[in-house]
Amino acid sequence: MSIRRQGAGAWSFGRAVLIAGGLVLSLSGCGAIWEFITGPAGVLFEDVTIEVEPGINDNRALAVDLVLVYDRPLLARIEAMTAREWFTGKAGVLNDFPSGFDTVGWELSPGQKAPKKPLPSKSKFALGVFLFADYRDGGPHRARLGEMKSVVVTLGAKDFTVRPGP
Repeated sequence: MSIRRQGAGAWSFGRAVLIAGGLVLSLSGCGAIWEFITGPAGVLFEDVTIEVEPGINDNRALAVDLVLVYDRPLLARIEAMTAREWFTGKAGVLNDFPSGFDTVGWELSPGQKAPKKPLPSKSKFALGVFLFADYRDGGPHRARLGEMKSVVVTLGAKDFTVRPGP
C-alpha cells in the first residue's frame, strides 16, 4: 500500500478554485456574467420625457406604453406590431413571454404634464425599446427608441414625434 502525500499541488488547486469562485461572484454583481452569456445589451436607452400637446387623440385620454424587450424571438415579433396590435394583444404576449419584456405605461389626457417614471432595474439588458401610443385613428403609432440614450416624445393631435433628449 502506498501512501500519497498531499503537498503544495493540492493547496494550489484549492486556492485557485477559491479565487475563481470569488471572481465569478464579484463579476455577477455587475452584470458581466449575464452579458457574457446573453451578449451585450442592444440599447443605450436610459430616460424618456413625454410632452403632451392640447387636443391629442381627438381630446381623449391616450394610453402610452414604453416596452423594454429582453427576449430575441419577442423582439422580432414586437418590431412588426402596430400600436393597435400591441394594445389589443399585450395580454397574449405576456402569456407567451412572461419574463421577456417590461412595460412602463401612462394614461395621459390632452395638455396633461406626464409624470416621470423610473425604468425597471434590468432595463440595461434590453435588446430593444419601443414606444406605442394608442391613438383612435389607424397608423403604426410606434417608434423604436434604443438608439438614443435620452429621448423626448411629443404627443401631438394625431401622432407623436421623437427627438434626442438633453
